[in-house]
Formats: sequence, structure tokens, C-alpha cells
Amino acid sequence: MSRSRSLCAATLVVACAAAFAQGPTTAAPAPVQGAGAAPKYVSPLRDYRAFADEPVASWREANETVRRIGGWQAYSREAYQALRKPAQQAPTERDSHDAHHGVKR
Repeated sequence: MSRSRSLCAATLVVACAAAFAQGPTTAAPAPVQGAGAAPKYVSPLRDYRAFADEPVASWREANETVRRIGGWQAYSREAYQALRKPAQQAPTERDSHDAHHGVKR
């Protein structure tokens, strides 16, 4: 019992020390604008598109389309290929780690 209390107390001390070690955070200063410049407002809803009902297709046509393209395996294959695509691209010299250090090979 005393060992578990010691462990709990040590964990609490470490957690508190980690929280205090981070120090105070300060917000970045706002950019200074010209004397007569009014701030430009951009609405977060500027790209909003209202919901539009799509016509309901026949379930027979939908099932036939899925069968024609290969069933659920076709959807699975598309998802798998989309996940694999970025990993297959070889990094260019510009994208390599040494490129941003100015190292030429």
C-alpha cells in the first residue's frame, strides 16, 4: 500500500513539474495596419453551398451499376490505391531533407 502511494505521489510531482516547466505562453502580436486602413472582413460562410436534394435513383439501377464496376471490391480497391499513392512517389531533390540545408549531392 505504501509503495503505491509513493508511486502516486511521484507521478503527481512529475506531472506538476512538467506543467510548470512549460512556462507562460504569450500570444503573437497582431500585425500593425496603416493609419487609415480598415481591416478586411472575410466571412467564414463565403464558400457555403446550401443543401440541394439530389434526385433518388432506382435501387435496381444503383445495384446494377455497383455490380458492373466490380461490387464492393471496386470501392475497396479505390480506397486502397488512394492511400498508397502518396507513399509510392519518390521524393525529388527539392523535397529531400538535405535540400533545405543547401547540401548538393
